[in-house]
Amino acid sequence: MYSNEIWIGWDNRRGPMHRRLKPESLGLVVTLFLLSACGLSLRHAPPEEIARMTTKTPIPGQPAVELRAPLLRVEHWRVSLGGQDTQSFRLVGRIETGSRSPVRNWLTVETEYGGKPAGYRAARFPDGSLRPLSDVHHTVLRCQEFNALQSACLYRDRMMIDLTGDEIDRYAKTGLIVRLVGKSGDLEKIQVPSNYLQGYLLSLSVWPVQ
Repeated sequence: MYSNEIWIGWDNRRGPMHRRLKPESLGLVVTLFLLSACGLSLRHAPPEEIARMTTKTPIPGQPAVELRAPLLRVEHWRVSLGGQDTQSFRLVGRIETGSRSPVRNWLTVETEYGGKPAGYRAARFPDGSLRPLSDVHHTVLRCQEFNALQSACLYRDRMMIDLTGDEIDRYAKTGLIVRLVGKSGDLEKIQVPSNYLQGYLLSLSVWPVQ
C-alpha cells in the first residue's frame, strides 16, 4: 500500500481494496477524519460541554429563539460509488422569549446512502410506537453505471422527529434509540446519548433566554 492510498473495502476475490489519492486530496481526507473524530467525541462529552456548544438564535419577526444542540455525525465506508454512508442529527427547540421551557422539540436528521431509496415514513420508539416523520425531503445526489447490468445512486434524505419535553426528561437518564421505518421495515437506527440530552436540558438553565 502506498502512503497516499486509503482502504475503502474488501473484495472476496482480490482482498483489501485501496484507492490512490492525489496529494491535494490528502488534506480533505484528514479534514474529514478530524470532523468525524469530533462528532464521535461529542457522544462521550460531559453534559456541560454539550450545553456550552448549544446555541440560541433569535427567530426573525417572532418573540422566540431557536435552541440548537451540536451536530452528531456517524459514517461508514461504502465501496460502491466511493465514499461514505453518513447519518447526522441534532436536537432543536423553539423557546418563547423569557421562557426556559421549549414549546416544541425535534430531532433534525440527515442521511446520505447508496443503493435503493429508503422511503422513510415513520420513527419507531423504544416502546414500539410509530411516529410519523415531518418535513421529509428526498434528493438524488448522483447515479453511476458500473456496467451494462449494474448501476447505483447516492441519495440524501432529510426529516424531523418531534419529541416531547417529558420524553427528553425520561431518555436523558437512559439515552434514546429510534429506528427510521421505510418501505421495507426498520432501516436506520439513531442513537441519541443520554449525555447529549442532559446537555440540551442543562443549556436551558445555564443561559436563560433574555
